[in-house]
Amino acid sequence: MNNTEYPKYDGAVFFVDNVEKSKKFYTDILGQKIEMDFGRCVGFIGGFAIWDAAYASNIIGLDRTVERPLGKGNVEIYFEINDLDALFDRIKNKNIEFVHEIKEQPLGQRCFRIYDPDNHIIESGEPMVVVIERLYNEGLTHNKIIRKTLMPAEIVENVISMIDSVANDDYSEELIAPCRMNCRICLGYFGYTTSGKKRKMKCIGCKPRDKSCAFLKKYCKKLQKNEVNYCYECSDFPCGQLQKLDKGYRERYAMSMIENLEYIRDNGMDDFLKQQEKKYRCPDCGGVICVHNEICYSCGNSDKY
Repeated sequence: MNNTEYPKYDGAVFFVDNVEKSKKFYTDILGQKIEMDFGRCVGFIGGFAIWDAAYASNIIGLDRTVERPLGKGNVEIYFEINDLDALFDRIKNKNIEFVHEIKEQPLGQRCFRIYDPDNHIIESGEPMVVVIERLYNEGLTHNKIIRKTLMPAEIVENVISMIDSVANDDYSEELIAPCRMNCRICLGYFGYTTSGKKRKMKCIGCKPRDKSCAFLKKYCKKLQKNEVNYCYECSDFPCGQLQKLDKGYRERYAMSMIENLEYIRDNGMDDFLKQQEKKYRCPDCGGVICVHNEICYSCGNSDKY
């Protein structure tokens, strides 16, 4: 469409009774990020805004003597989230009025709806990629998924193909290094260098290689002699070398080896692997996002995890 001839949709604006109350709802309850805050008008990243109703009426020139009820269930704004149940569990005990709790809609999508402070309906639902994956994991065939979701066959086939390829390359304890670096999310494991160039041979992981890690193992006699399997088993945990490595990763990649070690020590390996799979899961294809550059090498998505 030619934007010089026709207008281009840019975003929605809700007129609200109390800007501060509504702003708190969208930031605290739904975790939205403010892009611009002009006091009586607040814009959020993603393309919607809230505007003080009285101020808006004055600017627009509406007759203030005519009652115009706000919200009242006649407007809905839609959000998507991969882990719908986690969001529901997080807000269900807050002082929020639900239109309905989680339910499956006719096309297979699960969602729930709540009211914002001005009675606009707020829907949170699963992306259709997640719906297709869930139905596939429940045992539905390709054709049944297409009929149920009404999604194009090409999209369904692509999603299922990605699911199958990811399933053949699962997270495993074998890919967790002694320092608790998860090699599954490492740039080297994907077959690239830090400069972005393709490696001649991709790394198969620290433990499978059984080499003296340049960052840690070459400095640690206990690891070299196999006296400990993981750093938290050592009486010197966390040692100076581990703290140095941890500091660099926290500052550059928002990941902590020490926190990983403590998590596994306190919760077990299985729980840690599930946590890692969820954290570094690509929202577009279900692949694995690299911790070093935030790229999913399955689909090319470069969104943050």
